[in-house]
Amino acid sequence: MKYWIQHSNFKSDEYEDISCSEAISIFKKHNWSHEAEILKQLEQEGKENCPFGIGFVSDEMGILHICPNSDKNATCFFHQNIVDKFLGFIPITKQKTYDALNIPLQRIPNMIEDFFNKKVENLKRIKSYYF
Repeated sequence: MKYWIQHSNFKSDEYEDISCSEAISIFKKHNWSHEAEILKQLEQEGKENCPFGIGFVSDEMGILHICPNSDKNATCFFHQNIVDKFLGFIPITKQKTYDALNIPLQRIPNMIEDFFNKKVENLKRIKSYYF
């Protein structure tokens, strides 16, 4: 599965094909405190910025985007791919977004596992399931 690391200065680093265990390890080992320092500096300088985080992309599932807010919690988004039919026979893909604020960081590995294991129903209940 592909993933990216988003930095507060709008730059991102994109990577190819990782396993679930690698994804969890990357999330746990990334220096999110350093990312928070960069965000704080950009804010103090009055420069444009965006939330930092990590995202995983699956052609089938959609996108799981995790933005740590602190050393305790994260804002998370699950953008689910939904295949529908236009005019009843032309396949089109839409996305439905589920999000939640302040998910405890210790629950993020469970969320990543659910995304890799295609447990859509858990991810759709993101506002309650991971607390």
